[in-house]
Amino acid sequence: MNSTNVPNLEALFNICANGLEIVGIRYGIVFIITAVLIAFLKQWKVARNYLLLGVGTTICGLAAPGFLNWIAASIHDANAEYLYGPFAILCVIFTFGVAIVSLGLLYLPVHIARKHQKQKLGWIIGLTAFSLLIPFLWSIAVFLAYKPDKAVANNSEANSAQV
Repeated sequence: MNSTNVPNLEALFNICANGLEIVGIRYGIVFIITAVLIAFLKQWKVARNYLLLGVGTTICGLAAPGFLNWIAASIHDANAEYLYGPFAILCVIFTFGVAIVSLGLLYLPVHIARKHQKQKLGWIIGLTAFSLLIPFLWSIAVFLAYKPDKAVANNSEANSAQV
């Protein structure tokens, strides 16, 4: 590897690391907010899962820059500059993979709402779409997807009262 390309590759590593950090912290905080909102519905197992996912995602997001910089520094210190190319390719592929998965996560509230046959599906789709700009809207969309509809809750109360 030409030594004049090393700073460019390290800049690429930093771009990937910063992107992973932003996505990790964004979704980590959103998952934690979602856990708190779902806890209000008293669905403890679901809330616990979102909380664990949020903490883990936040930790991974915070650790990504340090880890990638450590790998790049190790390659440089070991005079193994021939590993910069494969590492750069893996770094870019992993970053694009995380970006695609994060875009796929946007569909999760809509999927949950369709599974539970929610009446407010339009609201959930709208909140999910705008969550690209305002991240905590995704948490509200998930909350609405798990929240029982009033008509369904009233029918179940009426059925239990008749029995």
